[in-house]
Amino acid sequence: MAKRTQNWRWVDWVYVFTIASHLLYIGIALEEMLNHPDQNAGLAFTMVQVVGG
Repeated sequence: MAKRTQNWRWVDWVYVFTIASHLLYIGIALEEMLNHPDQNAGLAFTMVQVVGG
């Protein structure tokens, strides 16, 4: 079996960027939901969309 080289394609970079940005958004949104639960009623549904994506 041939060894695969570690050259990343542009698709790999886009995938890593997407996952990193989703994790960042989830962290920020969770912090907002915990600190200001009365002001962020629609944020929970947005979180479900991000996690589902």
